[in-house]
Amino acid sequence: MRVIGGELSGRRFSGPGKLPVRPTGDNVRESLFGVLGRTVEDKTVLDLFAGVGSLGIEALSRGAREAVFVEADPRAARIIRGNLEILGLSGRARVLVLEVVRALRKLEREEGRFDLVFLDPPYEQDLAGPVLTWLSRSVILRSEGIVIFEHGAREKIQPRYGSLERGWEKRYGSKMISEFNRSN
Repeated sequence: MRVIGGELSGRRFSGPGKLPVRPTGDNVRESLFGVLGRTVEDKTVLDLFAGVGSLGIEALSRGAREAVFVEADPRAARIIRGNLEILGLSGRARVLVLEVVRALRKLEREEGRFDLVFLDPPYEQDLAGPVLTWLSRSVILRSEGIVIFEHGAREKIQPRYGSLERGWEKRYGSKMISEFNRSN
């Protein structure tokens, strides 16, 4: 795997090997960050169901201030830590080896606040709805924050989860990326 853009453009990092995670591919990351543009700069990022950390790493390379990676699988979390070390990003990142809801509760207790949340749960397991609803009610997502949700193109996605409303969406073969913002 490689970083697509920003200060670390072209640098390689470890993929999942035989782990059962599905990292966001180069072409999807390139398109996604093309849409996000400079909105990533100086933001705090939360990468949920992080896998090997490709989305959070890309955000850090493109100027995000800091990132928290949440990954329940300790083997994948070790890969994230190794990738952060290899790329010189350890000082701007934290890895939580917890199930997502437990990590969100921990971050809320610690008064964590995020501008940009990447949500990439395993497809077809109905994990995103409860997480999106939880984020909509929590102060963890800043009022102007956005959620970028990667999901299977066939999954039934609601236009709204609590105060989060779907904005743009893009299809990439069998996957979709949907943006969610707080509605007023």
